[in-house]
Amino acid sequence: MRLNPDCMRDVLLVVEEHLPLNDSLPMTDLISLLPNYSEDELTYTCLKLKEGGFLKIFDFPVNRGFIVNEIQQLTYEGHQFLENIRNQSTWETVKQKLSFLGSSSVQAIMSVASQVIIEKLKS
Repeated sequence: MRLNPDCMRDVLLVVEEHLPLNDSLPMTDLISLLPNYSEDELTYTCLKLKEGGFLKIFDFPVNRGFIVNEIQQLTYEGHQFLENIRNQSTWETVKQKLSFLGSSSVQAIMSVASQVIIEKLKS
């Protein structure tokens, strides 16, 4: 399965907005809040965001993979990453540059987003 950068960004934005302090966001709520993505795509994205250190989630193994039960926290790294891609104009510029490069890895997104922000600060 491919990691969808738009889904990644949307998950982080929704988690930041809807995750109560000292509580959790059930996966069913995330699915309802992001109807443009399938449950599989959201689950995969959450697992990858966990692996990248951007989310803390409660998940458990099942016969053919993992089920994400709830999102527990947007980490410090998750906040830092989101701040670099929050602005829609910045995000569109990042995606345009990534398509030119032919890469959409999280590392590439972080690097390009930082460059775009620096360019905006200089202008």
